[in-house]
Amino acid sequence: MNKARKGMFIGVHYTGRLEDGREFDSTRGRSPVWFRAGNDEVLPAFEESITSMAPGDEREFSLPAPRAFGPRDLFKVVTVSRDSLPVGIDPSPGEQIGLPLPGGERVPASVLGKDRDNIILDFNHPLAGHTVVFEVQVVGIEKRLPCQAGPHDFKRTILRFKRGSRRRTRRREPEGMIQGWPSEATASS
Repeated sequence: MNKARKGMFIGVHYTGRLEDGREFDSTRGRSPVWFRAGNDEVLPAFEESITSMAPGDEREFSLPAPRAFGPRDLFKVVTVSRDSLPVGIDPSPGEQIGLPLPGGERVPASVLGKDRDNIILDFNHPLAGHTVVFEVQVVGIEKRLPCQAGPHDFKRTILRFKRGSRRRTRRREPEGMIQGWPSEATASS
């Protein structure tokens, strides 16, 4: 039976949840996600957890925050003057916004609060500080990317939003993500 190994394309269906059962993303009902093993395309701990799997295998596993999206970093929660935001941006608490960088990239931030003069922004990944649980089914392992899988499959998945990577700012927000999540209530947990 064909096992996942470095250089192979691995197709998976997955559902990602927090420990309390809240789902943050899933490919169920959509195309599977394909990635190249050993190519730094998904969370390293996710890839490590499925490398011994074969097509048809299913597994559930947990990734603690340091192995998933990292711990929450209080230095990434900042208060800025509302005047420093680009013209036309007046976000509300709970929203996720993208702030432009000089090179044209955008850096995502969650709005935690605001008053007349200031806004509190959180630049942590929305899942930072959370243990995540994945249910995964390997649907295929191929030497070449299958014709039915294309780059659009990569863009949908939360797994592409690796901690500490600027590449995440060029990707669309996953369809299953909740806008502005986690809220202030879950950010402190």
